Amino acid sequence: TKNSVELETIGDVTCDYFRDTVLTLKPDWIHYIGHCNEAGLVLKDGHLSPVVLATLLAACPLIGLLLNCCYGRLVMAEAVQPFVGSLIAGDEQQPDVWAPHFALRFWQNVFNGCSLHDSFRDAGSVDAVTEPDGSVVVQFEHFLTTRHTESEA
Repeated sequence: TKNSVELETIGDVTCDYFRDTVLTLKPDWIHYIGHCNEAGLVLKDGHLSPVVLATLLAACPLIGLLLNCCYGRLVMAEAVQPFVGSLIAGDEQQPDVWAPHFALRFWQNVFNGCSLHDSFRDAGSVDAVTEPDGSVVVQFEHFLTTRHTESEA
């Protein structure tokens, strides 16, 4: 229903498992946290190229795709954008520690009724992540919402 959320977290994903899971579950949203390079999303056994992901999403269009990885927009956006209502992806390299902090803050805001735009802006506005020893490890910046449809939030 419109007011319910079902989350499925899947780690160490192979290319085949990613494809099969999307085709089986037909999710509204995919939130990918991982690595991306010029070949595509980095999975356990290889890369999911922009063309392969676009072909998959053509069969299972999404309300939203959040690519919480380095260079996600630069590498993937052009191919996948026609098949997602909202695409949120980054341009720059970000340290691994950044992704879970952004994800937690972003989804907390969405689940609390904030718009995608406001959730994104707030999650990206945190100045730094502080480790338990007090050291600052990363600054949040250089993320871009390339397209979003507020009515689908």
